[in-house]
Amino acid sequence: MKKTALLFCMLPGILLMSWQSAFASGNISDTDKYVWAETSGWINFMPTDAGVMVTPTFLSGFAWAENIGWIKLGADAGGPYGNTSATNWGVNLESDGRLTGYGWSETAGWINFSPTHGNVSFDDITGAMSGYAWAENVGRIHFDHASPDYHVKTVQHAMTLNPGPNGGISCVSAAPDGWDVTCTITLCRSTTCCHFRITAIPPAIPPAATRLPAWTKTIPFRQLLPNTW
Repeated sequence: MKKTALLFCMLPGILLMSWQSAFASGNISDTDKYVWAETSGWINFMPTDAGVMVTPTFLSGFAWAENIGWIKLGADAGGPYGNTSATNWGVNLESDGRLTGYGWSETAGWINFSPTHGNVSFDDITGAMSGYAWAENVGRIHFDHASPDYHVKTVQHAMTLNPGPNGGISCVSAAPDGWDVTCTITLCRSTTCCHFRITAIPPAIPPAATRLPAWTKTIPFRQLLPNTW
């Protein structure tokens, strides 16, 4: 409790030095980017010249709400975040898909992504967030709703694998702007498994010497960060 109280007291006033310049892009869908706060209205997770980035272990960047301004998802040092001091607060993505930790708004205050009796979750397959967060000054922030339909999703990216020369694999994909995406294949053979893993990272890495037939899989955009799928 003492650490939490200290964290809440230390941070206001030191966060807005360079919010927009610190992170100017994200990987949220241009069409599925809104959540709803009960007292402050719509919050845009992919505003112009900013945005929220979902990585394999944490969130970063900025969302924008017309009525409360910028919402920052993590400290400048980056995550995963310990949420114990003025330099390591932010929203983490746990291995089971739960979002934990805090975002910050100068108007709404601290935004808890895992409040009592609630939680925001991330679906690794669909790229969609669901559930609700809690802000001390604006109440619940809903991340999905059936009618009217709204939710936040990461960009989905199709990757095609083709047989390459000398038994290699080439990766054919229309990478998003600013990304250089290739991949390697690791084939597992044993008495209990026969599968392959795709590793896709920027920048490009050499293809693996493994022959597989042409194969296509849609992969959540966040998995194009350094990560094994």
